[in-house]
Amino acid sequence: MTLFYFTYAFVIGLCFGSFGNVVIHRLPIGKSILSPSCCSNCNLKLGVLDLIPVISWVFLKGRCRGCKGKISIRYPIVEIICGILFAGMLWFYPSVSVIPLALFSLILLCTALIDLDTQEIYDVLLIIGALIGVVYVLLPFFEAAYSWQDALVGAVVGGMTLFILDKICLLFFNKDGFGYGDMKLMAVAGIFLGWQNTLIAFALAFIAGAVCAIYLLLSKRIERGEYLAFGPFLCLGIVFALWFGDEFNRQLGFFLFGGW
Repeated sequence: MTLFYFTYAFVIGLCFGSFGNVVIHRLPIGKSILSPSCCSNCNLKLGVLDLIPVISWVFLKGRCRGCKGKISIRYPIVEIICGILFAGMLWFYPSVSVIPLALFSLILLCTALIDLDTQEIYDVLLIIGALIGVVYVLLPFFEAAYSWQDALVGAVVGGMTLFILDKICLLFFNKDGFGYGDMKLMAVAGIFLGWQNTLIAFALAFIAGAVCAIYLLLSKRIERGEYLAFGPFLCLGIVFALWFGDEFNRQLGFFLFGGW
């Protein structure tokens, strides 16, 4: 795989990231993602030159061409992250598998940022992700890493693990530990990961979430008992498991059983 292909995947990711920005902004406010792009301050309809990923933001110096209102730096950052995700998927899955996995990574990115903004995970994104996952697993053309049986077990493990943990939190602390959106997100992720890598995704999400929560508590940015969006950490764990899960399992198996 040459640099050209990774560059191509990165550029395609930038373009999908631009679309992702539209989804992240409009889905929570109920606005159609198909309506023309316009400035949120002055409603100036944006032209082609205003919509070139990253480049337009740089040349416009982060300002609207019409009203000169500030355009958040998060827009180009999201585009760059999506480009990295697409190129990364190609690195780890240099086959036609990259198509559904790259699209799933876009859904994860949108889900993480919407949850960060609103503490909500939208079913429409998860339904699209599940449909992509089913197609990925069932069509031999995509060369899925797991059988449909493994995908089904992964979905059950992903959803039921958080469901059980939530009930434990209710039993001992009399409050929800996780939202149903988190459960559904991990059920969908299990289709792509299989049960072993789903557990790895959980492990990283809990570690990252705990570290972030401790930091926010110590820095007084959140209060004790305050809810913290867990979706972004789950999405991070899912991407980690997609990229490194199989190798992690091999290394763990060698560590535990290699001397036998």
